[in-house]
Order: sequence, then C-alpha cells, then structure tokens
Amino acid sequence: HMGESPYGCADCGKAFAPSSELRKHQRNMHRNNKPFPCPDCGRTFNKPLSLLRHQWAHLGATPFPCPNCGKAF
Repeated sequence: HMGESPYGCADCGKAFAPSSELRKHQRNMHRNNKPFPCPDCGRTFNKPLSLLRHQWAHLGATPFPCPNCGKAF
C-alpha cells in the first residue's frame, strides 16, 4: 500500500518502503565505524576531513584553484 514502510532498521528504528533503501541506509549509516555524520543529509564518514570535503559539495564550494588556469575545483 502507498505510504507504508515495512522494512525497519534494527539499529535506529527508521523505516523504509523498498528493502533496497533499508540496505542502502544500513550500508551508509551503520556499517564500519563512521562517527562523523553530515548535518545536512546524515551520511557518515570515518574522518573529519572526509566530512568536510563532503560538506563543500553541499555548499557548492570550490576551495582548490588551479595555479595554471585559475579554475577552481
């Protein structure tokens, strides 16, 4: 039925409609030791620098200018 989420995460209780979304959630949120969550989307990272780089993508930040052409990445 529409709106039902029968697949619940045993770790946090969040529920998902397709089981594939539950597997994706468990892989991204609960596998390995990733104690640094993104406050915007919830994705977790194992290092603070990885989280910071991810957050730049949310902001559209381009903090690395090319010394040759000036284009930033």
